[in-house]
Amino acid sequence: MALNIECKIHRRWQDAEGNPVEGSDIDIGGTLYRFRPNDKGAHVCEVTDSKHIQRFLQIPEAYQIYEGGEPTPPSAPEVPEEDTGFEVVTELVDEGPSGSPGKIPVAIEDPDGASNKALEQWAVSRGIAFKNKGHIEDYAKLHFQAGLDRRMNVYNMIRELVKLENAKG
Repeated sequence: MALNIECKIHRRWQDAEGNPVEGSDIDIGGTLYRFRPNDKGAHVCEVTDSKHIQRFLQIPEAYQIYEGGEPTPPSAPEVPEEDTGFEVVTELVDEGPSGSPGKIPVAIEDPDGASNKALEQWAVSRGIAFKNKGHIEDYAKLHFQAGLDRRMNVYNMIRELVKLENAKG
C-alpha cells in the first residue's frame, strides 16, 4: 500500500554543501523520506511502509494524507497559559535555525527550564518524532553535525537540540 503523505511544515535550509533545499528529510527506522514541494506547493512524499504511514499520521500537527489540493498550513502550536519561564512564539518567523529562510513556529529561550510539553511542541514544529531517540539523533547529525547520547531520555535529547539551535543563532 502506498500513500502520498503531506508535511504541513514547510522548511527551507541548506545542505552540507551550502545548497538551498526546500522540504524536509525525515528518517523512520532507517528509511529516509524526502518531502519536497510538488507543482501545487505541497510538500509531499510517497510512503509505502504501513507502519511508517501510521507513524506520520500520529502527528496530525505536521502530517496528513495528501488529497491533491493546495498545501495545508501548519497548525498553530498550543500556547501554555501558565508562566513557565520560556518564550513560545506563535507567529511564524522568517529565519530558520541555520539562518536560512524558514517557518519555525516555536522558540525556546531557556531549554533547561522548559516543560516537556514545550519541548514536544518544539520538536513537532520541526518534524521530529519526539518519542523516537533514533530520529532525534538523526536530526542532530543532519542539522548540527552533532551526536547525542542515546542513554539520555527523549526530553533531555530534545533539550540538547534546542541548545544546539540556539547556539547557531
